[in-house]
Amino acid sequence: MFTINISKNRDDRCQVISLEGRLSGAAPEQLRETIIKTIQRRNALQLVLDCNRLAYIDSTGLGAILASTSMVLSAGGDLRLAAVTRRIMALMQLVRADKVLSIYPTLDAALASYQVELAGEK
Repeated sequence: MFTINISKNRDDRCQVISLEGRLSGAAPEQLRETIIKTIQRRNALQLVLDCNRLAYIDSTGLGAILASTSMVLSAGGDLRLAAVTRRIMALMQLVRADKVLSIYPTLDAALASYQVELAGEK
C-alpha cells in the first residue's frame, strides 16, 4: 500500500509531501500526478519529499522521483528528499541518484536548508 500526505510548512513557502509504504506498481504514477498538480496550482515550488515512512522503492519509483525533480526544476522550483532510509539510500547510491538529488538526513534539516537560502537572499 502507498499513501501520499501533503502539508504546508509554517511559512507557506514550502510544501512537504510525505510518502508512506511502497513506491512501486501504480504508486510512481500517483506521485508524478501529485507533483504535476502541485506545480499547476503553484501552491509552493519548494518541495520536500519526506521518505521517513517509505518502506520500499523500485526502479520505477526512483524514476518517478527523478522525473518529479526535473519537473519541479523546470517550473522554477526545487525538490529535496528528507529522511531517506539506509536501504533506499543504498539503492540511490548504487545508481548514483544521490549525486543529482538533494538529500537531507531529516525533515527538519531539509526545511532548514530552505530557511538558510531565504535568509541569504535578504
